Amino acid sequence: KFYGAGFVTFTDQAKMKILSVSQQSLERYSAVSEKVAAEMATGAIERADADVSIAITGYGGPEGGEDGTPAGTVWFAWHIKGQTYTAVMHFAGDCETVLALAVRFALVQLLQLLL
Repeated sequence: KFYGAGFVTFTDQAKMKILSVSQQSLERYSAVSEKVAAEMATGAIERADADVSIAITGYGGPEGGEDGTPAGTVWFAWHIKGQTYTAVMHFAGDCETVLALAVRFALVQLLQLLL
């Protein structure tokens, strides 16, 4: 199987319920953080019984976070063979553009990590 499951978790509650992200991490670091992205990737692995996962969490815009994090900030995590890799990117553009760039970046990085 190449693609077995996908999860869309916009709210903190969905991240906690579906991907087992800890409330403490959300409160301490915010939903758009390295810690939460890593927990999302690990939760997706466990929930989907998969070998590889990608997690993306960010502010597509037009507004950023309440903590001052600008729109276009996106955290990524990849969980592969028991290892979690993370990265942050800052994209410019409207929400649709940020989303497209984030997906492209996540997939390109996945290929690089697998090779």
